[in-house]
Amino acid sequence: MGLRCNLGMHQGDWEYDYSRSCDQTRRCTSCGNVSTRVRHDFGDWEFTDNRDEPNCASERTCDRCDETETDYRHEYQWVNYRELLESAARKPTSGLLEFAGAMATGYAASKIHPCSQVMACKRCSRPGDSSTLTTEHDWGRWQAGPYGQGTVRICGRCGEREERD
Repeated sequence: MGLRCNLGMHQGDWEYDYSRSCDQTRRCTSCGNVSTRVRHDFGDWEFTDNRDEPNCASERTCDRCDETETDYRHEYQWVNYRELLESAARKPTSGLLEFAGAMATGYAASKIHPCSQVMACKRCSRPGDSSTLTTEHDWGRWQAGPYGQGTVRICGRCGEREERD
């Protein structure tokens, strides 16, 4: 028995036990020790939702043994908080109303800025882990300011103005 075998680093090729199995066996070429493991050959993740009710449930299947794994694969992005509230009102069973209420705790709903953004999944609207609001304006193009003084742009959502010389 060699030094590698004493350290548990056996040598030899892994072979599948059966053609449609993911169980593998290796017999060490130095000491004869038999090791086993499972190695799946999973395909790509695919969403399992339908178009009427999008969600982020996903699954992938092993090409050898047909074992299936499931997971939720959310695609988070910053979304407008008020638009998220409107979406929650249209889909009261989505869990968004509870999220919106939790977010509004500490904020007076009327004082939430029209350009407030929050993390949510773009597929199912599930809120992200962050409860932080950030402000992201929908700025228009820079235009000449009044009386030819500097330039100005206006947010298309809240009407806020930004000026520069």
